[in-house]
Amino acid sequence: MLRNISKGGAMAHVTSLFAPNEEIMLDLRLDEGMAAHVGWVREKTIGLVFSEQIDLSRILGAPGPAGPKPRAPRLRVAAQGRLQVGQDIHQIVMTDISQTGAKLFVGLKIESGTEARIWIDGLPARMGVVRWFTDGMSGVSFDRQLEVKELNDWAQAVRCQSQLRGPAEHRSTE
Repeated sequence: MLRNISKGGAMAHVTSLFAPNEEIMLDLRLDEGMAAHVGWVREKTIGLVFSEQIDLSRILGAPGPAGPKPRAPRLRVAAQGRLQVGQDIHQIVMTDISQTGAKLFVGLKIESGTEARIWIDGLPARMGVVRWFTDGMSGVSFDRQLEVKELNDWAQAVRCQSQLRGPAEHRSTE
């Protein structure tokens, strides 16, 4: 959730782990993403520095619900799971998740439009449809969205596990 947005950056409350100087792509309800990097990290809050200044009136005046549907906020993660396509089950690594879908490293080409069942450690199985494939990565949209509480509780559990096992450079520092 973005806070204190300015032409040059923003403060954001996050549930995923970020490291200073980490490059990110931010969706600001524009036609394309906004490149930024993490300037600082304090627990669940980060400071973002935009790669170029933004036009605040364009961001704040962007169409709401009547305009293009905004993409669901995504959480960056590294979670293990399985993907079933037909009778075949493949090991996967999920790299991000939202209420409506996930980005997965599968390692093999899966055609767009293919129905699949996905199991992510710590979440119930879900049906979905593969929407895209590029360089071993696939985007899967869920047949029904995750509840906010379910996703938040899962993200908190994953974050706690990451902090216990993760390398020092991924812990919060300034």
